[in-house]
Amino acid sequence: MSEERTEWRDLIAQLERPRKGRKGLAAQRGPFKPSDCSASNAPFVMPLPIDFVALIAEMGLSDKEIVREAQGYFSESSVRAWRKAASPNLQHFNGELLIRIWQDATGKGRDQVPRRALEG
Repeated sequence: MSEERTEWRDLIAQLERPRKGRKGLAAQRGPFKPSDCSASNAPFVMPLPIDFVALIAEMGLSDKEIVREAQGYFSESSVRAWRKAASPNLQHFNGELLIRIWQDATGKGRDQVPRRALEG
């Protein structure tokens, strides 16, 4: 098995791990304070949402190739729907997997993921 496939399996195992008995950060650390954001007390800026339609287009892969890269964790029809949707409804795990495939296909870093402007 190649190192790349092992890395995917590790990522998938990590994301599928059961979360029973875990306490949220609020329970572990107490109530949130603005000073928790950073040492410099800079305001927290929420990143823009990821543009999965552009991300899939940038990959330059067919739907079948994307499914093969994801080792069948989602279907070709799902990829087709995400490719056409204005704002795809993705589960977090599927989004993370698509980002990893995009990184491998384009050679770009996670900080270069296409983002979409907020509506309204």
